[in-house]
Amino acid sequence: DFEINDFRTTDLNNDGLMDIIAVGDYEYDNWAIMAYIQKSKNVFEIDTTRFVYAINTNGKRKSWKPWLIHYDYNIL
Repeated sequence: DFEINDFRTTDLNNDGLMDIIAVGDYEYDNWAIMAYIQKSKNVFEIDTTRFVYAINTNGKRKSWKPWLIHYDYNIL
């Protein structure tokens, strides 16, 4: 089971619906950043390709990462 430690709501795909970014863990040494994309009112789909983050995700955890800081960047 995926235990969510923190989350933020934002419109990730600019469709006018609020999506969810969540950070959590399956177990102590196995954590992930997940995107829940809202398809219609209160219907979400998990997007496992939205975020790629590999630092400290394998092997023994060197520091706890239960909080999520989110910024909106527009890359030209």
